[in-house]
Amino acid sequence: LSRRPGVRLVLVGRDMNAPDRQTRLERLREHGATVHDHALDVGDAAQVDALFAHLHDQGIQIDAIVHAAGVGGDQPLLEIAPDDGRDIVAAKLDGTWNLHRASDPRHVRTFIVLSTMLSLWGARHKTHYVLANHLADRVMAYRRSRGLPGFSLQLGPVDCGMLGDAGK
Repeated sequence: LSRRPGVRLVLVGRDMNAPDRQTRLERLREHGATVHDHALDVGDAAQVDALFAHLHDQGIQIDAIVHAAGVGGDQPLLEIAPDDGRDIVAAKLDGTWNLHRASDPRHVRTFIVLSTMLSLWGARHKTHYVLANHLADRVMAYRRSRGLPGFSLQLGPVDCGMLGDAGK
């Protein structure tokens, strides 16, 4: 994608201090991409609205969204308290809904949510994670029912990012 002529990437994330972040951004720029990076939490509607307003003011039109945010976690169902797992649900479900709501349906041609195969059949101690991904999948189905692009890519085992090492 970064090698396509004239491509502009808008990258957002909660953690802008990853050790190799600047190296990765420079690599994208070396391939010819214009890269805009913003620190924000897509689970926060006000932050997403502010980002889309800023992009609009800058004349940047979003035509594709790839939502890859997520928070892992393990907790047995019988030990879950009412507020447990809120950050897990916010990152995936609220983030998906906020991006759906803030994006301009006249311009967005692609909307992909990276989900998990666990949203299809569940997993022990992953109640909130499964719920958040399943409901994000349902938002994509809702978009399709309205004639809007929406696709969930249910990944299998992944050994990087939040699912590497301690996140498994």
